[in-house]
This record gives sequence, structure tokens and C-alpha cells, in this order.
Amino acid sequence: MTIRNTGGSVGWGVHVYTTTSGTSNLKVKNCIIKNTSTSSVTGTTAFAGIVASGSLTSATTSTGAVISAIELDSNTIDSAYYGIMVYSNTLYSTGVTIRKNTLTNIYFYGTYCYYLYGANASNNTIMLTAATSTTSSYGMFFQNCNTTGSTPTYINGNNIYGAGQYGMYLSSCTGSATAQCQMYNNMVRGGFRVTSAYGIHLTTVSYFNVYHNTSVMDFATASTIYSAFYHTGGTTNTNNFRNNIFAYTATSGTGLAAYFSSSPQTIDYNNYYKFGATASTAVAYYAAVGNLTPAALTGGSQNANSVSTNPNFTSTTDLRLTEGCLLGGNYGVTTDFEGDTRSSTPTMGADEYARVNNDAGVSVLLYPAAPATPGTQNIIVTLKNYGLNTITAVAVKYSVNNSTPVTVNWTGTLAACGTATVTFTGANQYTFTGGINVIKVWTEQPNSTTDGRAANDTNTTTLELCNGLSGNYTINPSGSGVTNYTTFAAAKTALVNCGVAGPVTFTVAAGTYTEQLLLTAISGVSATNTITFDGGTGNAATRILTSAGTSSTNAYTLRLNGSPYVRFKNLTIRNSGGSFANAVHIMGASHYAQIKNCILEITGTGTTATGTPYIPLIINNNGDISSLTTGSQVNFLEIDSNTINSGYYNIFMYGLTSTPYSNSNKIRNNTLNSAYQYALQFYFQDGVRIQNNTFALRSSGSSSS
Repeated sequence: MTIRNTGGSVGWGVHVYTTTSGTSNLKVKNCIIKNTSTSSVTGTTAFAGIVASGSLTSATTSTGAVISAIELDSNTIDSAYYGIMVYSNTLYSTGVTIRKNTLTNIYFYGTYCYYLYGANASNNTIMLTAATSTTSSYGMFFQNCNTTGSTPTYINGNNIYGAGQYGMYLSSCTGSATAQCQMYNNMVRGGFRVTSAYGIHLTTVSYFNVYHNTSVMDFATASTIYSAFYHTGGTTNTNNFRNNIFAYTATSGTGLAAYFSSSPQTIDYNNYYKFGATASTAVAYYAAVGNLTPAALTGGSQNANSVSTNPNFTSTTDLRLTEGCLLGGNYGVTTDFEGDTRSSTPTMGADEYARVNNDAGVSVLLYPAAPATPGTQNIIVTLKNYGLNTITAVAVKYSVNNSTPVTVNWTGTLAACGTATVTFTGANQYTFTGGINVIKVWTEQPNSTTDGRAANDTNTTTLELCNGLSGNYTINPSGSGVTNYTTFAAAKTALVNCGVAGPVTFTVAAGTYTEQLLLTAISGVSATNTITFDGGTGNAATRILTSAGTSSTNAYTLRLNGSPYVRFKNLTIRNSGGSFANAVHIMGASHYAQIKNCILEITGTGTTATGTPYIPLIINNNGDISSLTTGSQVNFLEIDSNTINSGYYNIFMYGLTSTPYSNSNKIRNNTLNSAYQYALQFYFQDGVRIQNNTFALRSSGSSSS
């Protein structure tokens, strides 16, 4: 049946009311439960889908409810602050089953379970799509949910998206040595919105088996603890973490794939993936040994079979696998999150990828790669065996811009999940013309038979081939021609795709460019081959690059991250963010960068704000404006003859806390206006020159400025 509540200010679809006397043997199944008021999805706590509590007016009364054998099964619950709330007390409710429900438009808590024995919360789909206005929401919340006798807590097969801060949160939940609690096959698909987010957060849990979960952190977080998976507390050597995929997919921030601050019994067969990680980049943390890197994942007796590799999900929100080479151990989990049967050698994560006998594909286009130039050249790819059988022969083909396919018949011995490099050379090369080229490379007929899974055969790459930039160019929205770019973003794309072959100057036309510009390392740049963006002498006020910070990790207008020999002259660089604002951020090895004759300013709220997240110029190595004290070694900067307006600081610079310190940086001839607390604040610098600057702090600023 459909159960609808039309209350404008209060609305519960189903209320199970009981006190210590108890309610038992109740079932709500295959129902549609909906609140129709628009207030139900705007943060009003008075709206819920299903509530079991000991109060007629409160979902979270301190007396709680005592329930036995209640089943909430296969319901659709729409529009609520709490999707499902089961709130008991220290007498504990038993036999609570929350299974196969679909919760949509949930504002703050998908499920909330408190003081339950032997609960089963499995195979629920939870979408907190109404929660975009809050950053601290929870997909699933469990506290004091424990084993009773031989019946453990089961939290299996749940699919969660859109939680602001916590995908799954467990606190003070305990199993036993003979009845370990289960946390299997859960999929936390991202949608986070705060720098202190966690995919799965376990605190003070004991006797838990955490197997075959997939958890993604897709928001740039502010600390290593804010990760796709986090564990702290609980009884030592009682928890097992196996066959999980923990992935930090945000392109910035300092979070990790996983953070273990306590000692479990076993950690093994996990995949710890962090976007952009190198062999020496920390991807996870384990308290017994410290940071874990792709080159050194094993810690003590733990992680002997763990890996750090791109899991190759179907998409950013569909976390099913596209290959079967992330192989785990067999620990008795026989099905995946969709009920598919697992192999005796199962894949890691919540999704089981069913491998077939003969299955080959091209996993990577190695060459050409940006920056790439026109001309006749090799095409080099990585061939991968995704199947069970050893491959001894396979046809590898390419086509550029739908040209006639070119074939290399590869032969050799390629074991299951092995890779080989295939080079198209000589008569099989391709002559590229300048501009956009679509390079398609694929396999056919592994072991001279039909490929058992064609979906992973092909790699398609779009690549601009061009000669390195050199000379004079313009940025002008009304301009035209091959040397004009209508936006800063278009100029950046050319630099990334083509690199530089000589000194490059972009002359910026008058106008307001509402853009956010991030520059990283550009191929070919050097002390001779510099890159300059110049508005022209005296024109800074009419050439404006502006944006509005939206979060602490997205506060900047211009960021140089490991981008040396780049110069900005005679421009206004502005940020008008209401809660976070940073005009220029210099990170990494951005040596010899120059900001000269520019106006760097914070406008709007930042002109009167008294908090730290408003800074015109930051020089450090953290992409989060709320965490400034991560040092970088940036040398030979020139911050010269600028007007720098407003903010808590005008300039904040933080070097490495031990040698080598930043050196030979010059801050001179600048006018610094209206800082609240500090015009300049510097840490850990050698040979810095601060000369001929004028300071005028905010008249209404801090008394200790």
C-alpha cells in the first residue's frame, strides 16, 4: 500500500510506538511511504519515513523503544529528514531487520539504529539527494549495535550515495569471538560535500569482519584521516579487513584511501587507490608502521597481498568493475552486492567481476601522449589479458579519426592478468596532422576465438597534436585567428596539449574573465622558455580574472601547482567567495614564478570578515585554505609592485619545516591594504628579501594585528 503524510510542519509515515513493555512481530513490507510537504527535505527534523521510538512526539526520545522481531522490508521511502529511525535504549531491541528498502530524497540520516542486538541492515539503497544543502549528513548510522548470543549484527549489501560527511558510521558496536559481526558488500559511491568527510567510519568497533566493501571519497578532504575508510578504537586484534576497495578519487586534498589508527587482527587483499599517486605517495596509513605507499604497502604482518591500482570503475558513480584482475582471497562471502555468485578466487570490492576464458583488451595508450606534435610516429599501447586462459595470440588494431584499421598480430605468452607492450612501427606508423585526433585501439580474436567480453577490448583517446607554442599570442574574447584564445582556459589547454618551444607571451585584452585557472607543469618550460600573461603596462584595473571560492579546497582564482617560470603582469586577480576566498595560490615547485604590477584582491564578504579563509596570496603546499601549515619549497619567487587588498592575511607563506627551506624569494615594492590580522606572515624561509613594501592594515581590524 501507499502511506502518505501531508502534514506541512510535521510528518511521519509510519510510527512504531512502544516503551519498555515492548512491541514484537511487526512487519512493514512493499509499501510506498512518502511525506508530501516541501519542508520534509529542507532540514526539518520533524519529518521521517519510519520511526520506532518510545515517544509520541520525538524520534530520539531518551527512553527509547524496546522491540523484537520487526521487519522493514522492500519499502520505498521518499522525502524525510530521517529515512528509517529505530531508537531503543540500554535494554536493547532484538531481531530488527531493515532490508531491501529504497530511500530517496533523504535529508540527514538514511538509517539511524541505536541500541540494537543482532540487527540486520542489508541490501538497502540510500540516496541522500535532498541533502545538498547540508554537508554533515549520514547514509547509515549505527551506535551500540551488538551481537547477542550467536546472532551477530549484519550490515551487508547496502548502496549509498550523496551523504555529505559520512557514508556509513559505526560507533561502539561489538560482536564476539564466536559471532563476528558482518560488514560485507557495501558500496559507498561518493557525493560527499565537506573537507572532513569519511566514506566508512568505524570508531570503537570490535569483532567485525569487514569484507568486500567498495568505498569512494570523491571530495577533496583536509587531512589524512578524512578518507574513503577510517578505523579507530575497539578491542585490539579483533577486527578483520579483507578484499575491500578503498579509493580516494578527488583530484586534490590531503585525504587517503584508508586510515587505520588501531591494530586489527588482519588487513589483507585490499586495494588502496589514490588519484595521482606515485610510487612514493602515501595512499593509506596504518598506525603500526605509518604511511603506506604503492611501493611499500606491507606493514609488519599486514597487507601482504594488498595492492594500489586504479580499480577502473564503470563510471564515477557506478562502482562496478570493468575488469577482473583485482583478485582477493576466499573468506566465505559467496555472493556480491547484487547477489551474483562469487568465484572461488573472488574480486575485491562489492562487485564480483565474472571472468571468462578468453578476454583481451587495450588498457592504456602509451604513445603518443600530450604534449604531442604532428608527424609520422609510432603508436604504443599496453595489451592486457583480462581472462582466465593464457593468451598466445591476439590481433591488436588501431584507427585514427575513423581511418582504415591497421593490424599487428601479436604472439607470445601472456598469463591471466598479465600485460605486454605492443608497438606499431615502420609501415604500421601513422602520420598525424595537427589538431584534434581520436585514436582508437582495440583487440580481436584472443587465442583465435571470439572474445568472451568485448566491452573491455577498446581504448579510445582524444589527443590534440600541435607544435610547441612560441612567441606572441592574445587572450581576447572578441579576437580570432590561430594566435588568439578567447579565454584563459583555452590558452591553458593549448599549453597542456602542446607545451612550449620558446618564450611565450599572452597579451590579455580588456575585460572581465570569470574563470578559475589551475596551471601545473608545462612541457618545455625553462629559464629561457618562460610563459607570461600580461595585461599591458598600467592596465591592471581593466584586465580582471575573477572567480568565487566555493569551498575550502576550491577557494582560489589562480593556482600554480608545480608550474615554474610562469609570470602574471598587469592584471587584476580577484576572488569574491562568500565563505572562502583566495586570489592567488602558489604550490609545489613553482620556482621563478612572478606576480608583478597586479592587483590581488578579496571582495565581498572577505573585505570585512575576521576569519582566516580569506587570503589574497598564499604560498604553501596544501590545497585546503582551512589548513595552511603544510610547507613547500618554492624558490626565487618575485612578488613585485602589486597592490594586495583585504583578507585576514594579505600574504601567507609557509615553507618546509626542515631543510631545504625555501630560498631567495623576493617580496618588494608592494602596497598591502586592509588585512585584518597580518599583512605578511612568513615561516621557514632562507634569504627572503622583504623590501620597500607599504602596509596599511584594516582600521577596524584586530587589536593585536
